[in-house]
Amino acid sequence: MNATNPSRRLDALGRDTAISRVRRTTQWVVVSAAAGAGVLIGVVAHGALHHSAGAATSPSVAGSTGSAGAPSGGGSSGSVSQDNSGSYSPPSQAPVQTYQPPQAVSGQS
Repeated sequence: MNATNPSRRLDALGRDTAISRVRRTTQWVVVSAAAGAGVLIGVVAHGALHHSAGAATSPSVAGSTGSAGAPSGGGSSGSVSQDNSGSYSPPSQAPVQTYQPPQAVSGQS
């Protein structure tokens, strides 16, 4: 067969064009995904800043047994105290790890 066959050159040209289209499309997808992830991280960070500002006014620790809005007992191992300067101090006693057996939860109420 002749290497300069016009139909083979057109096939190779079509293949090269398709490969370049796939390459450009892949580049756009990667750049768009990175930009989308950046925007999503920015939105989450912006929301976290607003939540942390609201959380700074509440001195209770997540997982404490006290009811929401009620002052926790002074000196309990699950509380964090806040002094007048707005800084937090650690609890007076380190938390103790307790064992709880696993609980199976079904979809029934």
